[in-house]
Amino acid sequence: MCCGICLWFAESVSAQMISQVVYDSIEQKPITDVYVFINDSSIGTNTDDGGIYQLDLNGMTNISIIFSHLSYDTYQINLERQSNLRDTIYLSPSVLSLEEINVVEKGDKRLRAKRMKKFVNAFLGESKERRQVSILNPEVLLLFEEDDKLYATANQALMIENRRLGYTLQFYLKEFELTENDDVIYKGNISFKPLEATGKKLAKYKRNRRRTYAETHRSFFKDLVNHQVMPEDFYIGYTQMNYNREFVDFQSTSVDSFQIIAVDTNVYQIPIRNYFTVRYRKIKELQHKPPAQRMSPTFTTGLKQVKMRQDDSSTSYITSATDQILVDRLGRILNPLELEEYGFWASKRIASMLPFDYLPSQKE
Repeated sequence: MCCGICLWFAESVSAQMISQVVYDSIEQKPITDVYVFINDSSIGTNTDDGGIYQLDLNGMTNISIIFSHLSYDTYQINLERQSNLRDTIYLSPSVLSLEEINVVEKGDKRLRAKRMKKFVNAFLGESKERRQVSILNPEVLLLFEEDDKLYATANQALMIENRRLGYTLQFYLKEFELTENDDVIYKGNISFKPLEATGKKLAKYKRNRRRTYAETHRSFFKDLVNHQVMPEDFYIGYTQMNYNREFVDFQSTSVDSFQIIAVDTNVYQIPIRNYFTVRYRKIKELQHKPPAQRMSPTFTTGLKQVKMRQDDSSTSYITSATDQILVDRLGRILNPLELEEYGFWASKRIASMLPFDYLPSQKE
């Protein structure tokens, strides 16, 4: 039960172009049109006729590079240092044929529609932002139920159009599980491509991206490690959870009291205790009670209902098995397996996602 994004500790990578050639592992020939992208980002490219690609890392660290092609198994590199990159990547042909993987449930159309509604609500989210988000190729989904659980797999990347934030998302779904209690786990890799827009439409995208970014834990932790959190924007402190799974005994603390330890040039340690609590002062109350969510790598998300007071709807809670949160300079959480997250931040799903390389400019 989690929400994280393929994060591994990595050493700093210089702002240089990387280049590799991609080969078929059986025929030993270069593969054209392999989509190569940095996971959870808007940075990607395709291999040329010689199977060669180039990517500019722009000094990024803690990244995964994904290789995707319909006829081959997806391949992933967790980049630790540029000097460790091999010159050649070998992809294995997919075991299933197109005829085999295009099989979908043939039963009751109403049953599939019911399953699809459950999937969409859990995967995209139930917030009002979801109204402007659509899965363009739902036919690639295989939905089935077993032991009161809904499962989903996809033989191709899910193409998701977000008309509110101005992106087309390619989500490579590895696993999806939804229980009757609304616990949900989903795993996969994700790539963002900006929608073409000019004028008023582009201005709307930029405005919505900026607003959405301001409500993310990435924005908060980026400001925290750079000592830019404005005390008038948040209530910050620690909370307990009682036996009824209610958050009680909030103890306020000041932003200046947080100890932020620079582990290296791009990793910061934030010691915490109990349930680290952040409440937005300026966000309007939500129309629904946000569920709880735990965080882990490989973009895994799991949610379960937690009884919360209505006035907690703009509040987020994080607890850590190791009493620490590790983040990078962009505010990305680096130790998601150790964390459990509840409340407002945990309620954000695919419909509210931005690429990690997005940062609002002063002009937006």
